Amino acid sequence: MNKKTILIVEDEEYVRDFLDLLLRDKYIVIGSPDGVDAMNKINITPKIDLILLDLHMPGINGIDLLRTLKKEVDLDIPVIIVTAYSSPEIRDEAVELGVKDFISKPFSVDYLERSIRNIFEKQS
Repeated sequence: MNKKTILIVEDEEYVRDFLDLLLRDKYIVIGSPDGVDAMNKINITPKIDLILLDLHMPGINGIDLLRTLKKEVDLDIPVIIVTAYSSPEIRDEAVELGVKDFISKPFSVDYLERSIRNIFEKQS
């Protein structure tokens, strides 16, 4: 079975590295420090199966990246938001933009792994 590819869009390097360590045995993991770099990686990577997305980043923030993905680029990649910054309005907009899960930092590793697994099981 081919490994699924996860793009981690997170400006905090230590969080990106932690998620990479957590996921790389089961998945192909690509890291990205911001929204601009993420768009470049999305455009050059043949298939990304899931995006783990922080909201608060320099340049293009997570919501702006979501808007671009869902409206302009028209890509249907599942997204899980993993963030320390949230409000009811942001959550509502994220849901309208098709986010599959919204996880607050600090997060439960078990919950994150279960959320990823559930998304991939639904794709099968």
